[in-house]
Formats: sequence, structure tokens, C-alpha cells
Amino acid sequence: MAIKGKLNYKGIDLPEAYINVSKIQWTQKMDVVYSKDKDGKITQEPIKITTTEYQCNVYGDENTRKQAPDQVLVSISGRMELSEKKKDGGLLEQVYKNLMNGENFKDWKKC
Repeated sequence: MAIKGKLNYKGIDLPEAYINVSKIQWTQKMDVVYSKDKDGKITQEPIKITTTEYQCNVYGDENTRKQAPDQVLVSISGRMELSEKKKDGGLLEQVYKNLMNGENFKDWKKC
């Protein structure tokens, strides 16, 4: 899995730039959410929070990634909270969605 799209890197237009996730680390912690029910009683619900940090490599194109994986133009990194809802997909899919929801990669496509 990866994403592909147009990128201007240091003044050079790359119409088929390619990004793949190279590293993912995650941590989990338990927390509590407090709420008030309709009778005014305060309740607490334990929740699990999963924080994910990721690193991605950017290549000029997919062929460069396959033929010369050490030819990384730049590495990018990010941090996000992971959803546990099945509809949101697995860990890797959520990282790519997070990238594509950002301003820089909103027009990129999965490949």
C-alpha cells in the first residue's frame, strides 16, 4: 500500500511522486470519560486511547521505490490517534487516510 500524486520538490515537478509508510509505532493508555445520565447521575466509562507515530519515505516515482529503495527524497512523519472502529480500517490504512486528509496530499490516490 502507498499513495501517489503530484509533488513539487525543491522546484522540480514530480507528477508521479510516491509515498510509502516505512515505520509505525503506537502506544496505548487507558483513560476515563465522565458523563451525566438523564437522572443527573455521574457515570464513568473507561476508554482506550491509541496514539500512533509514523514515518514515511517520499520517492520520485514508484519505479524508483522498487528499483532503488535507498533513493529517498525526503522522509516525513506524523502523529495521530487511532480509531478502533472497523469501518475506519486497520492501522496502515488509517495512516494513509490521515496523510490524504491533510492539505499537502488531499489530491493523492492510493496505489
